Amino acid sequence: MYAGKTAEHPNTNRAVDETKGRYATHNGNLITAFYHSSSGGYTDDSENVWLNAVPYIRAVEDPYDNNPGNSRHSWTTTMTRSQIGEAVFERGWTATDITIESKSQAGRVQSMTVTGMSPSGRVDTVRIPSANGSSDSIRWSLGQSLNSTKFDVEFPDQDARVRLPGGGTSSVELNGAEMALPGEQTITLRSNQMQVRTANGVEVIRPSSDTVVFNGNGWGHGLGMSQWGAATMAQQDYSYTEILQHYYTDIRIERR
Repeated sequence: MYAGKTAEHPNTNRAVDETKGRYATHNGNLITAFYHSSSGGYTDDSENVWLNAVPYIRAVEDPYDNNPGNSRHSWTTTMTRSQIGEAVFERGWTATDITIESKSQAGRVQSMTVTGMSPSGRVDTVRIPSANGSSDSIRWSLGQSLNSTKFDVEFPDQDARVRLPGGGTSSVELNGAEMALPGEQTITLRSNQMQVRTANGVEVIRPSSDTVVFNGNGWGHGLGMSQWGAATMAQQDYSYTEILQHYYTDIRIERR
């Protein structure tokens, strides 16, 4: 983004002068040079983030992005279950579970489901993105912007509280336990999905923690050139042509 003459720097002016008349093309056509702040170690195919396949926006491994000066290579964001529940469902709802359904080969979340509970105990599940939405919309769907879609979800302190016959409560850790099913099958339990049958009927187990932690890598959509990675390549004496051809697949630099 051009910030005016007062923001100009001799190095960027020199770069403009030395590349004047040179164009990045694919099959003879000018490319749209998408870029982002940090790839988190891997860029992605365009259709995995947006909706259309662009032949020169392909996933590439990006070791240059992971350098000690890159503060955006990894990140952690914490949200509350109520914050997520109200963003995905409506006021008063609480998110009880978030399940990542699929990821791209580069590690970006393609689809996920959020299960929520209303104040009255009604349960519903929503898939994100919707049928016609892009996976990049996941970043803005949970009530607080995530820096990228390259993340995992952690539920700390998953102990649940079970009401005892004498009137007290007890903490039980069911998260990750396995339960045997007929036919020698097993399923892995998650305490935020438990229901317990008591003398008074079925009681929903509510997790003891309201915290959901997102641990991620990268900053931005992850398509095309990583600014942090490109800077590292330049510091390692790669030419601008080598940098561009690393991030944009099968392109040529032409004079016109």
